[in-house]
Order: sequence, then structure tokens, then C-alpha cells
Amino acid sequence: MVTTRTKTDSLPEKRESLADTQARAEETRLGSKRKRASSEPDAKRSATKKQKQRAQATNDSVEDAASKSTNPSTQDEQLVERALRLKGENHAANAPGSKPTSTASRPPDKQPVAPATNVKRPAKAAKPKAAALRTTAKHAIVEQLGEQHPAATPPEREGATTFLALPAELRNEIYALVVVQDYQIELPLLPPYVRQPKLLGVNRQIRAEALSIYYGENVFQIQGSTSAAQFMRSVPEEGLRALRSLQIYCPVVLSVKDARNRLLQLFGRYKERGLRRQTLKLEIDTDDGHIWVDLRQLKRLEEELKPENGK
Repeated sequence: MVTTRTKTDSLPEKRESLADTQARAEETRLGSKRKRASSEPDAKRSATKKQKQRAQATNDSVEDAASKSTNPSTQDEQLVERALRLKGENHAANAPGSKPTSTASRPPDKQPVAPATNVKRPAKAAKPKAAALRTTAKHAIVEQLGEQHPAATPPEREGATTFLALPAELRNEIYALVVVQDYQIELPLLPPYVRQPKLLGVNRQIRAEALSIYYGENVFQIQGSTSAAQFMRSVPEEGLRALRSLQIYCPVVLSVKDARNRLLQLFGRYKERGLRRQTLKLEIDTDDGHIWVDLRQLKRLEEELKPENGK
């Protein structure tokens, strides 16, 4: 009996403790809910404020960019207007009966505007470009200050000169040092016969001046009359007229008569292009040995041999 009474007495206590625990849990839940409810409006208000600030900053930057892009010549127009205003003041100050005014203490933007009766303003119909406005404003301001406007192109260096500005005699000496050889230029049997110096490919004027020196001061040598004819066909007309000496080497030493006939045949083909008689030379056999002779020398030798043949 004692044991049963003890269990019955402890049951109400347990119920009371359980009810207290549930009450405290409910109070905790309601307190946290109230805190969240009170903090949410503050968070919403701060987020809204930040969004408004960002939108305002974006609008300000967009307006600045739009004003700069739509009015690119606003600063230039202000420069022109300022220059014209300064010019008008100068005309008003120099006019007879005008009173001098002190404008040194005033800022540039608040200078008094004089009646610009004689000032030519830009036409409204044709609006100048930004570059033209800047140039006009700069010239007007420099003229007002009494300074000399710098030249558009930089001045040439003192003492500087170019190759083509040298005297012709000096250029010819330079050409000779470059293109003239101290030895005979042996040509191949097949084209290309001549590899012209690179100097002749610089420009037209240098080629025209150096071509005659190259063909006129060098001695060329080739084997066979056929190769000689092909070589002269490949030479430019200016070079053929200036060609000084073309030695045609034959494996068999020719007589005076045969040598003269071959040279006359070659000369007849190219004399209309300016080839000279003394340019072509052949090797012949004489009492003094093998010598190189041209058409004039061959003609003289042939005349000397006629009396001997007649005897």
C-alpha cells in the first residue's frame, strides 16, 4: 500500500513540470518570431535605400556620358566664344573715346563682353567640325596673345640632305665606285646573262643615271656570236647605247675577212638601237700575235693587206 501511494502522489508533479516546459518553449518560439518580424522591415528599408542610391548613381553616370557624347564640341564652342569675346574687347579698347577698364582681377569666365559689331561669327548653316573649331579657337587665342603660331610640319634638320640632292658629278663618282669592276665581266652562254647590281633597282632616277655607267665603264666578254646576239637583245636600249666593249671570244682564231664579216652581221642587227661600231670586238691572228679588234681596226687592217695581195 505504501508503494502505490507514492506513485500516485508523483504523477501530478510530472504533469506540472511538463506543462512548465511546454510554456517556456512556446514563449521562446514567440520571442524569436517577434524578433524576426521586427528585423525584417529594417532589412527591407536598408535594401530599398541601397537600391535607390545605386539607381541614382547609374542615372547620373548615364546622363554625363550622354551629355558628352551628344555635345562633343561644347568645349570647342566655348573656346571660340571666348576667343571672339577677347577679340571684341580688344577692338572696343582700341576704339577712339573708349575708357580703359581693369579686367585683371576678374576671372576669365566673367570678363565683360564688348559689342562685337565687326567680329565675323561662324555661319549657323554650316556647323564646323570639332577639329576645325579647335584650330580656329587656338589661332584666335594665339593671335590675341601676340604669339606666333607654330608650323604644322616640323622644320627640317639643318644641314640634312638626300642622295639625289647631291651634285650630279658627285653622284656619278659614287655610281662608278659601286658598279664598275676592275676585271672583265665574263657572261654565261645561256640567259640570264647579266645580274645587274642592286643599286639599279632602287628607283627610276638612280637606274637611269647608273645604267649608262654600268654598261659604259665595264668590259664584257662572251663566247660565240650567237650568245653575243642574245645578250645584246636582253640589254635595255639605254645600256646598249652606252655599251663600251663586248669581246666575242671564238674557239677558232678567225682571219681578218671572216672577223669583219661576223662583226658587220651583228652590228647590222643592233645599230638602229644605238649600238656603236667600236663596241664589238673579235680576236684575230696577226704577225704580232692574237689581238682584239673592232670594225674600224679591221677595216684599216684589210686596207693594209690589199696592196700585199695585189703584189
